[in-house]
Amino acid sequence: MIRNEDGCCCAYCGRELPIFQLTLDHIIPQAKGGKTTKKNLVLCCRSCNAKKGCQMLYEVPDIITTNKASQKIIDRLADYYYINKKGEKNE
Repeated sequence: MIRNEDGCCCAYCGRELPIFQLTLDHIIPQAKGGKTTKKNLVLCCRSCNAKKGCQMLYEVPDIITTNKASQKIIDRLADYYYINKKGEKNE
């Protein structure tokens, strides 16, 4: 079972929602080689999931907010996926 560390809130916008209104998102999209693993899956609201689509986080920087859940996602993946604290791709 995938759960956000902060409970039932969107990993991107931080909005608290009932669990049945959240969707699973591949942080690194499957279309871009992302795997279906616990480290690559987060709960997010339908709106953020649709907005992100098959893009990488650095391709939709406005999806990352300053909420605690979003920051944990960036911190968790920063080294492994070469994403900086602003959600941009490191060169």
